[in-house]
Amino acid sequence: MYRMDRLVYYRKVLKKNPAYDKAITECIDELEKSSYFNKMDETVDKAGKKLKLHHYLLSWAPVLTEFAAWVLYDAKKRGIKKLYFLSRDAWPIYRAALAIIEGASCTGDVNSSSSLKKDDLGLRKTETKYPELHYLRVSRYALRIPEMTINKDLFIDMMFLSGIDVTMRKILQRGALDENEIQEFAAILEYNDSLDRILTRPEILHWKSKAALHKEKLWPIVRRHSRERLPATIGYLRQEGMLSGDRIAIVDSGWVGTTQRSLLRLLNYEKPGIRLLGYYFGLYEIPKDMDPDTYKYFYFGPKGQIKRKVHFSNCLFEAVSSEASGMTLSYGRNSKKSGNTNGNSSQFHAYECADDRFYPEVAEYGSLNSEYLEMVQPFLEMFARAYVRNMKLDNGVRISESILTKLMAKPDTREAGIYGSLKFCDDVLEGSAQDIAARLSYKDIQNLRLLRKTLIWLLSKFNIRTADIHESGWIYASIVRCGIHVRWSLMQARMYNYLMYFRKSI
Repeated sequence: MYRMDRLVYYRKVLKKNPAYDKAITECIDELEKSSYFNKMDETVDKAGKKLKLHHYLLSWAPVLTEFAAWVLYDAKKRGIKKLYFLSRDAWPIYRAALAIIEGASCTGDVNSSSSLKKDDLGLRKTETKYPELHYLRVSRYALRIPEMTINKDLFIDMMFLSGIDVTMRKILQRGALDENEIQEFAAILEYNDSLDRILTRPEILHWKSKAALHKEKLWPIVRRHSRERLPATIGYLRQEGMLSGDRIAIVDSGWVGTTQRSLLRLLNYEKPGIRLLGYYFGLYEIPKDMDPDTYKYFYFGPKGQIKRKVHFSNCLFEAVSSEASGMTLSYGRNSKKSGNTNGNSSQFHAYECADDRFYPEVAEYGSLNSEYLEMVQPFLEMFARAYVRNMKLDNGVRISESILTKLMAKPDTREAGIYGSLKFCDDVLEGSAQDIAARLSYKDIQNLRLLRKTLIWLLSKFNIRTADIHESGWIYASIVRCGIHVRWSLMQARMYNYLMYFRKSI
């Protein structure tokens, strides 16, 4: 069967590195002997869950473990004292890193050695100790609102961002505005259209320019929320040891590096001179006002690696590499679920803590993919422990590119269904969600091709509406799910992405 051929392919990739090959053999054996499925209700799709776990163990678990090992090695080499894994994208990396350190400790070699001399991937023996591992509950939204207080010129750039299915309501909600404030803001802009109409990128830029002209009138509306959130945000970061003066670094999925900038601005607002290093799976770009030497990437960086970028879906990565918990909305003090809060307590869960402590206010609706994430998380840790047991077999051959290129850019129908149906929201707030591989019609897919998309954008500049552009977080799987002229559409999508990344590299 074709779906089994796909699993065979991933197994062949892992065989290129004996450490990963031995680790997956041990994990599959453990999975087969596990009581996990025996305890499962017979009415559920036991075979389907078993296939998902086999697929995860053969694909995602090795990739995330390889990333975690790379982070630990590099941070150890640089003398980093504290590593902060950012919620929620870095949760699996955090758990894999813990498993690696614990596994190395159990083998009696906390400065564990491996034979990785080709590309310094792994945990080669050094005299320094592992850094402390911390899990930091943050989000772009929770940091950007108080960050706006530092410089009022920031709020327009942070609110008027492009994305998938962006509306004026989504833009204004990025400033934590309530319904009355949204109406007030829109009135100043003289925006008279539906707040829920999807805007094209040129339209977003148009309204951004108009907002800049009315900045002095608009800023007081945003400032109401920004100023009141700053003290608790700084308090939480201080409480977590980020202002201690130690050499610190963060770990995250990546993409544009703005969360590192937000954290650095907030930390330096309180204590000037702090430096912050960032470890990322991939980076499409780095903020222009940031030092590029403080950004370290594993899979691809702003320059080069165009093929990897074309064959990659950051939305899919975020959906699978995540935590079964809600996003962080803001921060409070003296946690009591029915006590002192900074917002509507029905919308968030306040983590219990001692008096006079700061706590993250986390959305109660949880993760968009909680069931899946809770199912696979223990098996990532299983694989990471197995990798440590066999780390001395590591020959330095990386496995991530061969796995991700096949899975992300050339998914089969089963993969497009399993992962494409995971939920995704391309905004700082998770107000609405869609399948990562959105169910697009063939006409929608045609509208995403270079010539048609460009024409629709050009006409929109002259207020001529021809069609709404419906994006997909994972276009390759959307094409597979559509099932019409799949090969031709996949080629068109790859060509569009190649042109986009070539243009950005110039």
